[in-house]
Amino acid sequence: MSRRTITELDAGQLDLMWSFLQFKKRALSLADIEGIENNLNSIRQLMIQKTAGQKQYSTGEALDLADLGTYINLVVIYAMGIFLDGGFEKLREMIKNESEENENG
Repeated sequence: MSRRTITELDAGQLDLMWSFLQFKKRALSLADIEGIENNLNSIRQLMIQKTAGQKQYSTGEALDLADLGTYINLVVIYAMGIFLDGGFEKLREMIKNESEENENG
């Protein structure tokens, strides 16, 4: 088994994902949130599993550690899509309004 470098992991993958993001007609959606959530859960699974990504020790729930870079790239792309669609600004405004309501309420 050969070790991958960050450069090899990202070579082409992030660029390809970015290309799809650029061509997609953007509209903030729940699918973006679900995409981040699913991929963050995969990263969490990789962090806590006892198999170190080795299939021979898998109980069916283990993920392949070689896919970690893909999960991270997907989170970055989903987050970038939300950011570009103004989702962070909307979230910031919601948190600000909620905070003000709690202070006044």
